[in-house]
Amino acid sequence: MTWTPLIPDVVGEPIGLTEDSRTTRAWAGELPPADPSAADLAQVVSFASAAVYSRLRGADRVVRGWPAGFRRLAAMKVHLEAVERWHADCAPDEAPARLMPVLIDDRIRGSRSDLAWALRTADGYGLYDGAAHLLPGFIAASLSPAAVADFEPALRAVFADVVTQRSTPRPVRRLLGERYGTAIWRITGRLPLDLLPRHDPFGACVRDLLGERLDEPGAAEVLRHAASLTTSSPTRAWLRAGGAFTPRWPVTVVLGLFAEYRGHVFSTGDQLLRGLVWMLSQDPSGEATTLLGRVAVAAGPAGGHRPVAPQTAAAAAKVLAVVPARTA
Repeated sequence: MTWTPLIPDVVGEPIGLTEDSRTTRAWAGELPPADPSAADLAQVVSFASAAVYSRLRGADRVVRGWPAGFRRLAAMKVHLEAVERWHADCAPDEAPARLMPVLIDDRIRGSRSDLAWALRTADGYGLYDGAAHLLPGFIAASLSPAAVADFEPALRAVFADVVTQRSTPRPVRRLLGERYGTAIWRITGRLPLDLLPRHDPFGACVRDLLGERLDEPGAAEVLRHAASLTTSSPTRAWLRAGGAFTPRWPVTVVLGLFAEYRGHVFSTGDQLLRGLVWMLSQDPSGEATTLLGRVAVAAGPAGGHRPVAPQTAAAAAKVLAVVPARTA
């Protein structure tokens, strides 16, 4: 699928991105330079990519300490190199998906011309690593709804073509889904496409049953927080943040629908349900305990097979086990 015809007619190329020399030295395991202006852009990006991808201690902190203007150029360079790698028939590279969230934060704002350029150059990208689709998603999510509104058809096309690809690593799909889903949500006010997505049978079921109620204020934020839990057990800070959300109905309503659901659940839906279980764990009421028990049963093995939602089943069992009063 191509989305170039859907991109608004925006004139301009990225400001500040110039040709430079190719990397002349291989990474030797060191931290990227604290002063990025001391070396060639391609060299600095290469070292930062290797260090962050290798999870070298201190690498993320160094990169985040770079000036915002340089990090913007570095993100452009990562994108451009991903596109060039595709055209050169190189192997996939998962490093950009680790580096891009470190480079880009709330201090960096792209422009409409940056977004148009990034989408055009990414069109046709065929490697499963999703590297060329990262920058457009980050730029789109950083722009105001008014600035990005006419890009909605192109962003939806990327989501449909890229975010649902099962060959792309799950963490990369999750990152792309969150970026594009957030950008489109800010335009439309509708529940982000990556939360309870229609390509997940359970997500489609919930959307059909709840309809526009999912678009009510606060619902997306509650579900986004639940989906953000990427570990088997949350931190205290995550639980405190989850307890501050209003309204609370998405937690009990979605879990209640799952307790009655009989069907397949994708891993992303399982992860969201796990987060909802932990959010409900802060409710000591008997009704919450009963619902947790029903969720545990629904998420467990069906007909002697593997669990329907293993992450959710494990979370519900852990919550019920560590609070004796719940099972009394």
